[in-house]
Amino acid sequence: MATLETLFSTEGEEVEELKETAQKPDYKKLFFEHLGPELKKVFINKKDKVFLKNFLEGLQYEYGFFDTEIDLQKAFNIYKKYADLNDYYCMYKMHVIYVNMKNLMFL
Repeated sequence: MATLETLFSTEGEEVEELKETAQKPDYKKLFFEHLGPELKKVFINKKDKVFLKNFLEGLQYEYGFFDTEIDLQKAFNIYKKYADLNDYYCMYKMHVIYVNMKNLMFL
């Protein structure tokens, strides 16, 4: 069975760029805060029907939108669960988390 080290590179120019850019998006601002009240209602009502629903579920706990309290452990568990089920966006978030956590371990 492959280990995380063989699945995800933790060195190189691409990884350094990922570390730099992955923390920049504020998904709450990007997806939610700019919407007016009526569009927010539509977004909330449709969020479980879009192809990003698992990713959005994790983001809502990571960033606290959809009137959800921030819970980073719950966000992590959601990303992990759906990454294990081959959700590409959740796999991306787990990669970002893994790369940044590994970087922090060496500080």
